[in-house]
Formats: sequence, structure tokens, C-alpha cells
Amino acid sequence: MKRKFLSTLLALCMLTAFVPVAARAYYGTQYGDWLYYEVNENGDGVIITDCDSNASGEIVIPDEIDNLPVTSIGDFAFSDCEKLTKIMLPQNLTYIGNRAFESCSAWEGELAIPDSVTSIGDYTFYDCEKLTKITLPQNLMYIGEHAFSGCSAWDGELTIPSGVTSIDDYTFNNCEKLTKITLPQNLTYIGECAFCGCSAWEGELTIPDDVTSIGDYTFMDCKKLTKITLPQNLTYIGDYAFSGCSAWEGELTIPDDVTSIGDNAFMNCEKLTKITLPQNLTYIGDDAFCQCYAWEGELVIPDGVTNIGDSAFMNCEKLTKITLPQNLTYIGDYAFVFVELVN
Repeated sequence: MKRKFLSTLLALCMLTAFVPVAARAYYGTQYGDWLYYEVNENGDGVIITDCDSNASGEIVIPDEIDNLPVTSIGDFAFSDCEKLTKIMLPQNLTYIGNRAFESCSAWEGELAIPDSVTSIGDYTFYDCEKLTKITLPQNLMYIGEHAFSGCSAWDGELTIPSGVTSIDDYTFNNCEKLTKITLPQNLTYIGECAFCGCSAWEGELTIPDDVTSIGDYTFMDCKKLTKITLPQNLTYIGDYAFSGCSAWEGELTIPDDVTSIGDNAFMNCEKLTKITLPQNLTYIGDDAFCQCYAWEGELVIPDGVTNIGDSAFMNCEKLTKITLPQNLTYIGDYAFVFVELVN
């Protein structure tokens, strides 16, 4: 019985070995050698839906197909087309979908996104690691999360168009060769890690006044910024928000409406010589100001603070006097190690 079972199993294995593997199915009607498309619901434009993953070299997305303008690049359309070295976008384009060009890792050189584009989806150009210059469209209003994350060869200056009011999580994460980024004046929101790892960004940064929250890791390791001006309407600073901004020098006044400073928020901001804490502050997280070596003189911690986290002021070795709040209920481990605590 056992021998018969093994024989049957072997026969089945041999049969499956000769079953051909189905080719990948592409979505839409084929156009040319590599592209696939469909007409949009209104019947007045074309969406590029897919591209053959074997496509290599340069590819031109036409301005029109079947006498209709190409207006959209669909979700995942060129995702993982790792052999394409250049992609020309159509001039009538208005929308680029989620992950449309994700991991087009051989795409090199410069990219000018047409000015008609108003929306760039999530992960759209994620890990397009050989693009050296990207020009954003003047009419752009929305940029999704991770949209340009990992575009590590993109160098020079970036001006984010004035119509953009929100920069989502990880949007420009690890764009490590950008030397200057200009934020739009109408900006109201900056997400987590939006600019973390932009390590070549140098000079001064003024965050627009309508920004009320700075998320976790937002400017972490922007280590060439020498001055950062916080917005007057700011209420929240997240974990690691400015950690590793080691060239930031001079004085910092944190706006009075900030009530919470997250863990490691200003860790290794080692050239700041004076930091004024906000009057409405209630919470200071772990390692919040750890290794702010140059901070000197007197520190007055506001009366509303009840919690000082572990290692919060560790290695702030030039502070000569610290005044603690009357309502303080908790001081974390190593909070003031290597600090001369007088009051």
C-alpha cells in the first residue's frame, strides 16, 4: 500500500513539473510593445494601467491614444519596471497614482513632472534611486506619503509648490542629497519622518506659522541645518522630531502653546547654546534634550511640568542652574546626569 502511494505521488510530481507557468496578466488594452490602457469613466481621457515588466531602456508615454488625451497613470502601472532607464511623461497628465513608478530603480537622470499634474499618490516614486533631479509641477496640490522616499540620488534644490498644504509621512525620507528645500507658505501639516535623513539640507529653515504639529522623526538627522525657526502656532513636537540636527546653533525659543515635547525630540542638537521652554509645557519625554552639550546658563522648567523623562537633560554639561517646578511628580532615571543641579 505504501509503495503504491509513493508511486502515485511521484507520478503527480512529474505531471506538475511539465505544467507551463502562466505568464503575468496585464490589465487593459495593449498599446505598442509595452503599454496597457483603458478609457476613463467619463470617456474623455486615457489611463495608463500597466507596463510589461520586461520593458527596458527608454519608454515614451504618448500624449494621446485613440484621439484621447492620456491624463492619468494608474496605481502600480510601472511598479518594479527595474530595467527602464528613462520614462517620458505625457503633457496632458493630471494624476499619478499610488506606487505608479515604485522601484523603477534603473530610471536615471532628470524628470520634469508636467505642470498639469495636481496630485501625486502614495509611494509614487518610491526608491527611484537613480533620478538626479525632479521638478515638481507648479499646479501640484497633493503629495502622498512615501511619494519620493528613497530618491537618494536627487540632488540640488527643491521648491515645493505653493498649492501644497500638507506633506505626508515619509514623503521625502532619505532624499539625502537635497541641499535646500523651500516649504510653501500655506503649509499646515508635516507628517512623520517627512524629511528625516535629508542629511545634505543646509542653511536655515523657517517652518510656516500655520503648522501646528511636528510629527515623530520629521527632521531627524537633518544634520546640516544651522538654524530652524519654529512656527508660532505650534502645539506639539513628536518623538525624535529634531534629533541629530547637530549643526543647529544659537538660541531656540519653543512657542508657548507647545504642551508636550516627545522622546529624543532635540537629542544631539549639540550646538544650541540656549533653549527657552514654553510656559504651557506639561511633559518632557525621555532623552528629550540629551546631549545638548552647548546649552549653557540657567534653565527654568515651567510650573506646569509634572513629568521629566529618563535622561531628559543628560550630558547638558554646561548648564549651571536648573529651577524645578513646584508641581513636579516624577523625575526619570539619569534625567540630570552630568548636570550641576542647584535647584
